[in-house]
Amino acid sequence: MERLVPKAIRVLEEHLDSGRPDAWRSACKIIEHSWGRPPDPLNEIAAPVDVDPLRLSELSTPELVALARREREKANGSLAEPGSSELKSREAVEESES
Repeated sequence: MERLVPKAIRVLEEHLDSGRPDAWRSACKIIEHSWGRPPDPLNEIAAPVDVDPLRLSELSTPELVALARREREKANGSLAEPGSSELKSREAVEESES
């Protein structure tokens, strides 16, 4: 049975059983070898100011995410009462505007 267990698994088990505070790093390395490294986080990118709807396909993914976030915040902000954290329904906004 000893020959069937790969050396990397035995070494990992020894590291985890050692009680050392950095033993988790060995497990992370094994996972990285198996699944690959996690993607690096995207840098925060400002949403483009003037966007031609016909040119959305030319924007990068981070730019599209920033644009969608800004538009969502703008839409949620327009539904909020000034000084209130509660959102109003679209019908209530339309009634107050007319």
